[in-house]
Amino acid sequence: MMSILKKIVLFPVSLFVAFLAMMAKWLLTLSSYVVAPLMLYIFGCGIYTAYRQTWDQFFIL
Repeated sequence: MMSILKKIVLFPVSLFVAFLAMMAKWLLTLSSYVVAPLMLYIFGCGIYTAYRQTWDQFFIL
């Protein structure tokens, strides 16, 4: 009887934890779509400034 009562009490907690895990997964995926293009752009600018040998801009970047 006690285990059934524990399951009934812990069910909303487990649903809330599952919801938080799902939201964290979605936010990490969304942030990767936002951050990845910015990182590629900065990396491309770094390669361009190294190719042009503008070292002051490269170090600022």
